[in-house]
Amino acid sequence: MMNENWLNQVLKSDIKLKERKRLLLTQIGYLRINIFSEYFERVKLLREKNQLNEAVELMNKHAEIASMFISTKEQPASVKRLKELLSIRSTEPIEYLRKWRAAYEAWFKQESNQQPIDNKKRMEEFDQLKMAFLELYTFSFSVDNFPPLRERRSDH
Repeated sequence: MMNENWLNQVLKSDIKLKERKRLLLTQIGYLRINIFSEYFERVKLLREKNQLNEAVELMNKHAEIASMFISTKEQPASVKRLKELLSIRSTEPIEYLRKWRAAYEAWFKQESNQQPIDNKKRMEEFDQLKMAFLELYTFSFSVDNFPPLRERRSDH
């Protein structure tokens, strides 16, 4: 993360709008990574304490943040056809959001059933939910919202 004063100074300078946008998106991306790290540490601690519902709620809070960065644009038909021709299977980022939401709802739906819950099975279900959360987080990043840093050219 950049120093706030330096960031403000750069943003007020005469750099191109495109470069300012890239810089801001990159800084937002780093901030998202830092926030995720803090949330995920808390999730791991809650799991160790067997406070799974609290951990799931915490993951859902962060999923709400990640969902703002999920692209809802569908790929052009030509790209879809090309992928089909090449037998390339790729999941759209929005599918990871749907998967998370379905798993989150299923977690609490099962919790509301009055049947006794096997602790080992519940822990396995939690770990599967955590994987859906990690997928959502990972695929919430794209070149559009976390552009790669440009390499500086040297004229040697």
